[in-house]
Amino acid sequence: SAWAATNSIISNMAVGEYSEEGSTVVQVARSNLVQTTILPVYSLNLVAANNKTVVAGQAVYFNHILTNTSNETDQYTFTVSNNPTGDDFDFVNSSLMVYLDANNDGIPDGSA
Repeated sequence: SAWAATNSIISNMAVGEYSEEGSTVVQVARSNLVQTTILPVYSLNLVAANNKTVVAGQAVYFNHILTNTSNETDQYTFTVSNNPTGDDFDFVNSSLMVYLDANNDGIPDGSA
């Protein structure tokens, strides 16, 4: 992740050196110390580009890859539903399910 870790502290102070005209003494000036605490940034990426052709009544699996791109551990809840408008296809809602595919081989892990 490119994000800084949650609750990390970023500190910054400017330091400048100078000498007055005609003097060889180097003076140092410092700004105030500024500290910023990193807050959680929640972000995810879902990749789901799938087109499949199957015989009517045949089971089909559509794989999706969800990546937590935030700076914080997160949990996700999945639900599936048939889109009731916009097409001529109706699924039996009880046949729509979410399966884990941890090895990303396109086959659900465990019993499917």
